[in-house]
Amino acid sequence: MLELELTFLLQSFPPAFVEEVQTGNYQNIESKKEILDYYFPPSLDHPRIRLRKDGETFELTKKLALSTTDASIQEEQTLVLTAEEYQFFAQLEGKKVHKTRYRYEYLPGEFAEIDVFHGALSGLVLVDFEFQDLVQKDNFSKPERCGGDITQDATIAGGILAGKSYQDILPLIQKYHYTPLFLT
Repeated sequence: MLELELTFLLQSFPPAFVEEVQTGNYQNIESKKEILDYYFPPSLDHPRIRLRKDGETFELTKKLALSTTDASIQEEQTLVLTAEEYQFFAQLEGKKVHKTRYRYEYLPGEFAEIDVFHGALSGLVLVDFEFQDLVQKDNFSKPERCGGDITQDATIAGGILAGKSYQDILPLIQKYHYTPLFLT
């Protein structure tokens, strides 16, 4: 499946988003999912095979860059797993990432995926925008609450973040003048 996506560091949470998270009264939040990712093989700096538990959905995915100059265009190959298959792979050594993903309607009919990281990466919040075609992607204007565009920054890709702490990535995100965010 072709994936067209832009990723940004979130500069600040939209006030309506924070209120909905705190009250549980979702109006603009379409969904909330706890995601646990394992990246394989752990010996690589940037492992590209991902085992994911997304609620009660389990999958094994490999992302392949389709361009050497544009990381926003990737081929995603996904295999849906049973719970038993997931448990088998989860026993293997892999680099882990835990996050909560909110699918948030930031404009009428326009959605973003806000990823709030937990554990050692607590304070990191990324926002992804997915597109149906290149025209839509090329005409996209980022919302004002988005900070640095990290789409092309391979040092902040999911497989590289896995197994790291916020302190580990601090030198990588300082160039974007990022301030850690927390949901209270």
